[in-house]
Amino acid sequence: MNLYVKGGIVALALAAGMVFWYRAKESSLPVNQTPSAFKLIDQMEHSGVPEVDLERLDGTKVKLSDYRGRSSS
Repeated sequence: MNLYVKGGIVALALAAGMVFWYRAKESSLPVNQTPSAFKLIDQMEHSGVPEVDLERLDGTKVKLSDYRGRSSS
């Protein structure tokens, strides 16, 4: 048998095995669970963003609250 035919058969067998494995594990995947990042965003929407103090490259200090109410553009 040709080497390419053997490789094709092996590739098909691996792909079929992966499909069967995925279908077996599909019910245990966390598809309907909310990612923790979304929970953090929801919490920040209700309680506000915590105060953050930053230092610019020129050494001046700025606070996140200094930019409250400004648009991002």
